[in-house]
Amino acid sequence: MVSFESLKLGWASAEDEGSSDPNLLLAGFFDINGISREVRTGHKFLVLGYKGSGKSALSEHLRLTADSDPELFTIPTFLADFPYHDFARLFPGDDPQAKFPTAWAWLLLVRLFESFSHNEGKDQNPDLESTIETLRKLGVIQAAAFERSF
Repeated sequence: MVSFESLKLGWASAEDEGSSDPNLLLAGFFDINGISREVRTGHKFLVLGYKGSGKSALSEHLRLTADSDPELFTIPTFLADFPYHDFARLFPGDDPQAKFPTAWAWLLLVRLFESFSHNEGKDQNPDLESTIETLRKLGVIQAAAFERSF
């Protein structure tokens, strides 16, 4: 019989658990329906769900897995931290709700280039390297105010 004291039930947030006891999110992660594998190798790339449904736990699990897998790159992005209203001023129109899809598209594009900037193969593509350098000079990649550091 397992004693209650020996059970590790985790932390209140996946971010706290990832920094305080990462093994819980690595060895103790229950991959329901293979979602971790599907996000890494399948067609799903966006995870949506209710509060407490495991989105952050999945994100932390993938981030921690990437630390030991040189072929896996992750950039956890918290949409709640993205300055939609500031960003929406860049686009014409009066309805701020209509601007959100454009803001999301830009967010994903910036994250894509940020991911490419960490890829060791970028030096083999002068156009990509030039684009990344231009985005850095403009402060788009490194100066992302909505980025949460771990």
